[in-house]
Amino acid sequence: DTHFNHNKVQKFCPDSRFQGSLEEHDELMIYNWNQCVQKGDRIYHLGDFSFGSVEYTDSVLKRLNGEIHLIYGNHDEVLRTSKFGKYFSSRQDYKEIRIEGQKVVMFHFPIHEWHQCHRGAFHLFGHVHATYGSVRGRSLNVGIDNRPGADMSPWSWEEVKALLDTKEIITHH
Repeated sequence: DTHFNHNKVQKFCPDSRFQGSLEEHDELMIYNWNQCVQKGDRIYHLGDFSFGSVEYTDSVLKRLNGEIHLIYGNHDEVLRTSKFGKYFSSRQDYKEIRIEGQKVVMFHFPIHEWHQCHRGAFHLFGHVHATYGSVRGRSLNVGIDNRPGADMSPWSWEEVKALLDTKEIITHH
């Protein structure tokens, strides 16, 4: 939930967002993204990318490193247009993948139960900002404003895996 060019996100998330100007807020997110994500890295963005105009959103996307996979959020209607396809390796509402053999389910919204949660699958989500970090089981809010230290940077796979490997697997009944 980067919420680029969203003039109210700082008000809604005062404890987890940079409180300078909106331009400084966005520049810090771009800088932090590019410090964490190299040109060839794969990154999954779990929605609510930008509230800016088509031109503004285009100008941000041109500056970001990585092979970006977008899971649409509730504020991403403009990104569904073909104009933005060139910036994303994939765009969808929901995604299931394996990373180093680990099943990962990604959706913008937190899900109470997800595919293979009873077998240890991870669930990554955003939407709720820093309201809470987990639904239950091996789930994690990977929004940039839910990071330790509120540094507004993307999460690494190593960070996600280290946290979720310690959580209990949901039992089926």
